[in-house]
Amino acid sequence: RHAVHHTGQLPVYRNQIYSAYVEYKNMLKELFFTLSLSHTRNWKNRIQEQQIHEDQVVLVYHPISTHGTGWSVNGTISKGFFDWGLKTSLNYSFGLQESEQISGGVKLPYKSSYMYYEPKISWNPVNRLTLDYEGSIRYGGTKIANATKLSPLLNVVQKLNLSYDFKLIELGFSTDHYYNDVSADKSVNAFLLDASLKWQSGPWQIHLKANN
Repeated sequence: RHAVHHTGQLPVYRNQIYSAYVEYKNMLKELFFTLSLSHTRNWKNRIQEQQIHEDQVVLVYHPISTHGTGWSVNGTISKGFFDWGLKTSLNYSFGLQESEQISGGVKLPYKSSYMYYEPKISWNPVNRLTLDYEGSIRYGGTKIANATKLSPLLNVVQKLNLSYDFKLIELGFSTDHYYNDVSADKSVNAFLLDASLKWQSGPWQIHLKANN
């Protein structure tokens, strides 16, 4: 159950946003690049506090002024190698946020940072063989005032697909890997592997799959 308590004060928010964008393309070299940079500043005339009373979450708004700033960088890098049948790309994003929160009636500054990367590879070395890889990497942490620093957590997801096409038979393999930090001292790993076989001759088709 949730309850919200307002002070009756009219909320006033002010925001400033500055941004810049750069793009580069070279079709002959199969090279592409984008970069987006942004900076934000905000001011508020009230602050929110989360309290728990008798198994109930209560959001209380206090008439206390607060402000925050943030930086973020986003973009994509892509490079192709036509002679090798190879395409690569990387999406990236990282940022920093500084603001204030209230806990136990005390206003505390905090910093939150993150990084995110998404690599992709597509390779077709011969006509009948295809390999695709993609992953996502997330990393971030938070620091509250000078006393509390939450350990940065790493989360990784990787996917690999491989297929080979014979004249009558098509083989496929795919694997997924998951890695997650639960805390500073504990992490979990998971692997999934799938295989498939497809046989086709005239109007007949046979499909076999194995999953875990």
